[in-house]
Amino acid sequence: MKTAKAFLITMYLHLVLSVATPVVVVVSGQYRQLEQLGFALFVIYMAELVLLPVLGFVTAGAGIAHCRRGEGAQLEKGWLLLKFGSVPFYLLNFLVCCVAMVLLIGASRGLLVFLLPIPVGYTCLLVAQSGCLGACLLYLLRKQEKKPSPLHYVFQFLPLLDFISGLVLLKKYGHAEEEEEGSEEYGYGYEYK
Repeated sequence: MKTAKAFLITMYLHLVLSVATPVVVVVSGQYRQLEQLGFALFVIYMAELVLLPVLGFVTAGAGIAHCRRGEGAQLEKGWLLLKFGSVPFYLLNFLVCCVAMVLLIGASRGLLVFLLPIPVGYTCLLVAQSGCLGACLLYLLRKQEKKPSPLHYVFQFLPLLDFISGLVLLKKYGHAEEEEEGSEEYGYGYEYK
């Protein structure tokens, strides 16, 4: 899934910009030659903050479309890429958010504590968007008469539990078969009617 790949790349871009933007903005305040660079980077960061969730919704929509067509192998590729390719992103994002919050709350002597839910909510939105692919995959598994626990649906939308659930699902059900040319059945053996 190309949308899943674009979503993952943009997640990592978000992480880089989350670190680079504050540093460049602070440094550009000290040196007039860098003011335009600081402003440009800030504008790019704000645009990326909007683009990332939009790409997440597009990816979720593409996952639903693959699910409706019964394309389990395509759906699984996107799901694996997002669930396991984003693990370093979430670990680094957690560290960056912790450092940023400690600095902001410490510098403001607690006055900016109300900002704490913003990065947490933003990250949870990204997990939920990638969780749509997992839910679609579970739907196809259920149509194939495999009965994953309904808890796996819930776990797909929760940080860390989505990763653990993904490992359990891979161990229990394995990978989808590759689609064959001209085949009526796709990946998980279910054709949406």
